[in-house]
Amino acid sequence: MPETASPRRKVVPEELKSAESVEIGSVDFFIGGPENQKRFFDSIEFGLRRFGDEQCNIFVTGIDSPDALKIVGAHVADFVKKLGSNGISVFPEPQDYCYVYNFREPKAPKLVILPRGKGNAFKKAMNGFLEKVKDEISGVISNDLIASEYSRILGELNAWAEKHQEQIREEAERLGFIVDFNENTGVRITTVKRLEDGKLAAFKDNTELNEYLSKLSKNEKAELDNGRVYITERVKDYVQDRMQRFNDCNRQMKRFVAGQMALFCKSVFADFKKDFIEKHGNDAFSGISLFLKRLEKHTVGFYDALLPKNGNGENGEIPIPIRDPHIQWKVNVVVDNGATKDIPVVVEHNPTYGNLIGGLDSKLMFGGFAVTDHTHIRAGSIAKANGGCLVISLNDLASYPAALPALFDSIRHKSLGIKDMGSSAGYDSHLPLRPEPIPLNLRVVVCGPGLYWRILHGMAQDHRFDFIRFFEAKAEVLPFVEANSRNISVFASWIREFSRTKGLSSMDDSAVGRLIEESMRLAGSRSRLSTNVEAIGRIMIEASESKLASGDNVNQLSAGHIVRTLEKRFWRLSFIYEVIQRQIAEGQKIINIGGEKIGEINGLAVSDFGDISIGSPMRIAASVYPSAKPGMITIERESKLSGKIFDKADHTVREAIKARYARRAPLALGIGFAFEQSYSGIDGDSASLAEFFAIISAISEVPIRQSAAITGSMSLRGDVQPIGGVNEKVEGFFDVCKVMNKLDGNCGVVIPHQNADNLMLRDDVAEAVESGKFHVWPVKTIDEGAQILMGKFLGELDGRVIENLKEFARIAVFFSGDKKE
Repeated sequence: MPETASPRRKVVPEELKSAESVEIGSVDFFIGGPENQKRFFDSIEFGLRRFGDEQCNIFVTGIDSPDALKIVGAHVADFVKKLGSNGISVFPEPQDYCYVYNFREPKAPKLVILPRGKGNAFKKAMNGFLEKVKDEISGVISNDLIASEYSRILGELNAWAEKHQEQIREEAERLGFIVDFNENTGVRITTVKRLEDGKLAAFKDNTELNEYLSKLSKNEKAELDNGRVYITERVKDYVQDRMQRFNDCNRQMKRFVAGQMALFCKSVFADFKKDFIEKHGNDAFSGISLFLKRLEKHTVGFYDALLPKNGNGENGEIPIPIRDPHIQWKVNVVVDNGATKDIPVVVEHNPTYGNLIGGLDSKLMFGGFAVTDHTHIRAGSIAKANGGCLVISLNDLASYPAALPALFDSIRHKSLGIKDMGSSAGYDSHLPLRPEPIPLNLRVVVCGPGLYWRILHGMAQDHRFDFIRFFEAKAEVLPFVEANSRNISVFASWIREFSRTKGLSSMDDSAVGRLIEESMRLAGSRSRLSTNVEAIGRIMIEASESKLASGDNVNQLSAGHIVRTLEKRFWRLSFIYEVIQRQIAEGQKIINIGGEKIGEINGLAVSDFGDISIGSPMRIAASVYPSAKPGMITIERESKLSGKIFDKADHTVREAIKARYARRAPLALGIGFAFEQSYSGIDGDSASLAEFFAIISAISEVPIRQSAAITGSMSLRGDVQPIGGVNEKVEGFFDVCKVMNKLDGNCGVVIPHQNADNLMLRDDVAEAVESGKFHVWPVKTIDEGAQILMGKFLGELDGRVIENLKEFARIAVFFSGDKKE
């Protein structure tokens, strides 16, 4: 009989010494470092070195921790630093991106690209320049030269007006009228009477006027009316001429002021140019020179917008929202790389459309309508990562339907158009702004499950969605590293550093060793360590908090504290597990632990509930009978409760039996096979060994030991093959034996020998195995399995199997012949 396997690997204190120092945020530790993850690191370097190739973005798989994006982003940044230290430059110099007013098309703001750190310098310079111009422009308007010219032009206009007014008065007096020119009340024409001395006198009232008019002859009245019409026309011509001359004077004055303003703007803009170049260089100025030329021309034509005006909201009034009168001067720095040391590496944890692409904000105006302009353009993480790397989760990206196509279009066209989400979806937008697109040159690093990679590759055949074509570099991270001396010592250092950084209770060597053992269990092998250190960190935090809550006065956490924490965590999640154990103990779910039975065996299954995986035994039964039409009926398959892998394993067992016995005896028998008290779906091939031995027992009529359970797969040739979930399966059967008081040294589990390295059993199970109260038998062949389960090697049972098969054949032939008669 095979010897009992070692239940778990124990980390001894000697393995924890001479550990190198490790930072909590160390990228190398989280994913194993270049020594353990060569394929991953090489793929990352491959993708980054080919920065100019738009198709060589990077797809990262195998990192499922919440800190995956941070880990990958940190490594990308480290690699860039490494390249820079070696004098290798594959990335362009980061730039700043600004939006300014478009004087030709205000709804299409212009993009200004400046060297790193010059965006805010440009904005600050423009704000200061605006204030300077506003301060000085009033002085330009009110200087002596302009005042003198204004006086001259106004004097000429007034002289002309006085001359023509006098002419009209003289003509009016000859015709019996007085014309009064008043700047406030206008022109008034009054009828008067001529005295005997030839002088004119006004009438006292309308009665006197009417008496005077009644004494005039018909010809005199006609002459008076014609005179009034003539004078009225003369006044109209004068007013029109005066208005025309006044407008001409205004235009003349404006031309003069514009000329003075042009000289002023030329001077101040030249000073600004000189000052800006001295501070920021020609490269920075070349990006803004065209904008400044158009702004200078605009300022000359609309200088009045810069003149002081009465304040909005002064004297206790409620301010009314108005458009910025100086919007043409404003600079919106959407991307500022002034603080970026190497290249921008942006990790986007919430890739909504707005966070990824950017958007257009708006300002609510009086009346309830919204307006926007270039100062309300907001850049997203794509623009911020331009010239560097954008790290993003495909899981997160898939949560926002509009974001994924937008990212794809940006990568494909190497251009980013910032607009609101409604416009991108084809709807009319209330914010019809079309900013100039930002040219893109960046590397996108997408983290996602390997399944997504396969799905996207399948979709790549559709030219409308060839997203994956732009991700030529695939970087796959293994979820584990080798449990060698270096990695164990590094892990030990990380545990101690994590404890210190988080303010947890310190841990002795036994606690550190026990945590490393738990990492091996998470990795599914005693020769590996899981890279999921977050899970280990949560155990440490809980153990420390439990110690404080219990009032334990010991200075350090020991292995006992870790074990109790693990037991408590399992207890909180294991309600269903306890229900199953109680059903077995009460006999509601029938599991036989003692004695022997023909055609009945204890198999083992694992159920995954997401937060916990539990193992439990299942009673597997087989029956055989003579049949002229041999075949095998599996109740689960017939009931459509089985999966495809289970069906494959079922066929494999049937063909394995044929391969072993069909040459020596006819297989004239029917086989029935069932998982008793199983009412839900079942899949996998780990019950194929149990199925095989149950059928052999039924045919040979040799009973199977019920104190043992078995798990394992088998090949068509009868080779024993490994399975998954071995720890949970062994522990599940152990707990059944414990609850039924059968830990007497007879119970145990048969497992494939390949799974012995996967054993990292619970402490109580390991203790029972080491004390001989429970057994775990690794088997290499089905012969060894038969010896444990049936007390004989399979070769010794073959004789009885063949003899019974022949008897079945005789019975089948007999009844077949009887039927024909």
